[in-house]
Amino acid sequence: MVRRETERWQCDLPKCSPNFPPTVAAPILFSAFFLSQAIGLYQVRKFKVLLERERIEEASSRQAMEPILLAERDRDFLKELRKDRDWEKQLMSDVKGWEVGRL
Repeated sequence: MVRRETERWQCDLPKCSPNFPPTVAAPILFSAFFLSQAIGLYQVRKFKVLLERERIEEASSRQAMEPILLAERDRDFLKELRKDRDWEKQLMSDVKGWEVGRL
């Protein structure tokens, strides 16, 4: 069976419906694409503003808490020094002339 040249390369694409011609479909598709991109860009910028606000709040709370944390650390250090002095006093109680806390 021999085919004609036009039958051999025929494409099986569906025909466009008369209710939705391609001249109307292209602008609608492009406008829908650009609208969705604009909405997405708006949401991304809104989310970035929210993240920036949270970062600023985190930094300010860290700065507000820093003096309290430093004071607590200093207090723990002084407690540790007091324990060391008490231990030294107990250990060197038998040595005459020993002054606690001096070299």
